Amino acid sequence: MRENKLLNVNTHGRGRTATEEVLRLYIVHDYLLGAGAFGRVYLAESKMNKSAKYAIKIMPLKRVNDETKAQLREELVVLNKLDHPYVAKYEQAFEDEKYIYIVMTHITGQVLFKELEEVGRYSEADAARLFFKILQGLSHIHSVGIVHRDVKPENIMIDENSEPIIIDFGLSKDHNDKTSVLTSVVGSKIYMAPEIV
Repeated sequence: MRENKLLNVNTHGRGRTATEEVLRLYIVHDYLLGAGAFGRVYLAESKMNKSAKYAIKIMPLKRVNDETKAQLREELVVLNKLDHPYVAKYEQAFEDEKYIYIVMTHITGQVLFKELEEVGRYSEADAARLFFKILQGLSHIHSVGIVHRDVKPENIMIDENSEPIIIDFGLSKDHNDKTSVLTSVVGSKIYMAPEIV
């Protein structure tokens, strides 16, 4: 497993806030990549390597209750365990009294759902190639004890090289204890098996 990079602003000992630390390491552009209930995602680049692009999710803690904070920390534990070419790459996170920042490698491309809308359908060979790579990513996820729990075309990016990248680990669980059973029903109903709905 790679180096632990969880919420490291609290351990650097230099007295900087999370915002100051992010701005010391990254140039955050005024280019909105996406927005959700708890925060916004902006395009950024490393100050040490301007060709390295990142997506930085910024969440004001005043919008986040204790349950959501615990869920975010669970997501960071999950992301920190993953390292595979077909899985979104987590870089690091920062937290202070006001904000949580999550830094991910930026993926240039679009979600599989939108790609399918534009293309109409894949040839059997292209679909098989794509599906095989998605299964390789899922195999890695499962091999480190993670359950994604929301795999769907909207949570798979197709990057600029036409490679699939599994994203959005907000509902994932670190499930190394293989004796317990996950019982909560989560995910998107439209993609659930009928017996679960």
